[in-house]
Amino acid sequence: SSSDESIATVSDTGLVTGVAIGEATITVTTNSGGCTSQCKITVSPKEIESIEVTHQPDKTEYIEGEVFDSKGVVITGVFSDGSEDDVTAKCTFTPGVSLTTNDDKITDTYGGTDIETEIAVTVNEAVSATVGNDTELAAALKDDSINRIVVSEGAVLSSLSVDRNVIVDGTLDIVSMSVSKGVSLTKT
Repeated sequence: SSSDESIATVSDTGLVTGVAIGEATITVTTNSGGCTSQCKITVSPKEIESIEVTHQPDKTEYIEGEVFDSKGVVITGVFSDGSEDDVTAKCTFTPGVSLTTNDDKITDTYGGTDIETEIAVTVNEAVSATVGNDTELAAALKDDSINRIVVSEGAVLSSLSVDRNVIVDGTLDIVSMSVSKGVSLTKT
């Protein structure tokens, strides 16, 4: 039996289970009732020992100037009692600012601890084209080396059809837009 079942319980087979943080005394009595013994137990909080990326984020390739997007990532914590749990919401990702071509990893840190893991990323140099009309836009989108479209102030584009990842800077006034499946059109 337990002196405090709000701290620890004892099953009919003698299995002791911690319920909450604290101390309790467990009393054991033999089936014949002739012998009794007591043991003081302490239920301690489980502590995180490590974290690992168990599912990569949806996006790991960026154009310089973009910010890391953690969508899809799952960070699993391994605890002192051997249990594992999704701790993604308790992690911070750095750098949390615009990525540069010098960035090759995102550091994931659990809470306010020094427990970390990393996600490999690729950051490509931004190659820009400034467009002010449909002809310039079409030419820029045909050039596979261009990954950032800068729209001139006041430009009105009749259509935008994107079949690869591209960042668009400026005000978009577009009549029609088409983006291929799996392609990211990022508006800054």
